[in-house]
Amino acid sequence: METRQLNLISIILMCSLTGVGQGIGFQGGIHYNHFYDYLKEQHSHVSTDYTSGIGFEAGINSSLVISPGFNLNLDLSLVQTTGDVQIISGSQGGGHRLVFHTNRYQLSLGCAPVEFKLHPTHAIEFGFRLNYLLSQKTEGAETSWIYLSPEKVTPITSQNADYLHPDWQAGLFLGWKKRKELSPTTDLLLFARYDFGLTREFNTSTKNYSMRLTLGVGLQKGKQEG
Repeated sequence: METRQLNLISIILMCSLTGVGQGIGFQGGIHYNHFYDYLKEQHSHVSTDYTSGIGFEAGINSSLVISPGFNLNLDLSLVQTTGDVQIISGSQGGGHRLVFHTNRYQLSLGCAPVEFKLHPTHAIEFGFRLNYLLSQKTEGAETSWIYLSPEKVTPITSQNADYLHPDWQAGLFLGWKKRKELSPTTDLLLFARYDFGLTREFNTSTKNYSMRLTLGVGLQKGKQEG
């Protein structure tokens, strides 16, 4: 998708997000991303090794008070993730090895329709998240071999690595949030969020997913009646 189209989508989402909110602000944080295999088949002659990395996110948040004690929380963020992947499959007759390092930027839209207030300043929220791939920088190699034949090595670069990265990803998240009033119209937000991916992290032969722990801080303007 062209850059102009991506910018248009971002502007539309931001306008929609800030248009409905009674509390509008900014937030950012750092996260640790954990890649893993789901239901790994030990007998399939496949071995995987994932090295997860530290990333960041920054964006805007909004809160819509539906009724007393019930808020709909939204956020739209730029999310950066990094990591290393190694997947080896095959037997004595031949095999395949995929090794690469990636650095990705995604547009992430989160919606938390469920919020439980534990205290006037503390809340737990549950919601879902959609991520759209904006760009990726990938370096590595894909190697295949057959018995008694030389290896075939194909370099992986950002120009030919799009097939490894899904355009869209979806997941669920559970978060904790604390508000501290700085003024009658401005709150300081401290938050911790745990994201659980429901769709594949990479388009490879293995069923790989991710979990992410984010710690962050933000500001939100607007009176919170909930």
